[in-house]
Amino acid sequence: MHVRKFYADTLDEALKEIKRELGPDAIILKTKTNKGLIGQIKKKKIEITAAISEKNYGRKRVIDTILDSEQRDNLYKGSSENIAKTIDGYGGMAVNRPVKTIGKNNVDLDQFLSGSDKKESVPVVAKIPNIEMNSVLESKVLQLERKIAGLEDKVPGEMFKFRNNLRSLDIEESYIQNLIKRATFELSLDDLETYDLVFEFALREMIGEIKTEMPKFSVVNAEKEGVITLLISEASSGQTSMVEKLASLKSNSLVIKNTKSKNEKPMAGEVFDYTVCHASGITNIVSECRKALEQKRSVFIDYKVETKELNDSKNVIEALKRLFPSFEVLVNISSIHSETYNRKVLTKYREYIDGITVAHLDLCMSFGPLFNLAINFPEIPFKFFGTGETIPDDIEAASPERILAGLFKFDN
Repeated sequence: MHVRKFYADTLDEALKEIKRELGPDAIILKTKTNKGLIGQIKKKKIEITAAISEKNYGRKRVIDTILDSEQRDNLYKGSSENIAKTIDGYGGMAVNRPVKTIGKNNVDLDQFLSGSDKKESVPVVAKIPNIEMNSVLESKVLQLERKIAGLEDKVPGEMFKFRNNLRSLDIEESYIQNLIKRATFELSLDDLETYDLVFEFALREMIGEIKTEMPKFSVVNAEKEGVITLLISEASSGQTSMVEKLASLKSNSLVIKNTKSKNEKPMAGEVFDYTVCHASGITNIVSECRKALEQKRSVFIDYKVETKELNDSKNVIEALKRLFPSFEVLVNISSIHSETYNRKVLTKYREYIDGITVAHLDLCMSFGPLFNLAINFPEIPFKFFGTGETIPDDIEAASPERILAGLFKFDN
């Protein structure tokens, strides 16, 4: 920082001196008026302390070396804005340094014979750029750039219509923008004006975003050695009904519940060939799983998280993963819950879970949040969809087509 003190009889004179010596970027640090006895002692009545950064001061010094004294006087008499623009554009003036060129005089015969060869130096005055004209040209260029950018941002009519339709489906704006960019890059201008072609392209892209898989207990080898499937969720998400539907798909399976429910259906197990037992704590759950696997039975654990057992759920999952190689964790979410809540549940168990089951799909009012979960958690596939209360009919294997059918209201 370059700091100097300036003295003058009036404030106007002091400010002009600061503008000349430090330039328009100078900062006034302190102003002092000498009055009374001090004013009589001091030579000047106004005392101002000003400062400027070394960078700006260096640029001003370059201008001062380029211009002569008369040009400097004319420059610093102007407005601060013009001075600042001149200092900023000093590179353009650097090529116009004042130089002295030698001009030839007409020499007659007598002067030549007398040996006189006087030469006169004619100074070439450097021209200061027309700052006002430059500012006008810069504004015109900026206007043209904005017009060009506006033309590039225009979206064809059918593409614009499709984009608005996607926005009405609660799909994330960032994904919509990326989808529009891919369509603009891959489709021709004629295709972009055809709604059906744009829609088909979007369907192909969106289907690829939704990952689905079959569960471990559906593998052929599972018939020989049994598989443990643990379902976990928070709050009321239809988990118990989902466990019973999954258990009904495997004959002679075992359902383990860590809590007792008031609405249990003891007859359902007898009808659909599965048994239910209650086991709380890691030790009891592991014991029941060992017994079932020895009998080559599939095990489904209906694990409900209590408020006081938030950390116990993760301990149970880690223990079962260490003890049993054929172990799978599914998080059950409800399609009628908010996207924010379901996202929170998936984030909490993200490092442990192998898949997602979705309940209450028949009551879902908007499939956009489910699609958003698919693109935000691409490593977690959908496994099953629950479509009603009936066991075992109201369950189906997860598929991208089912989510898109609900999203765009296709007829089943």
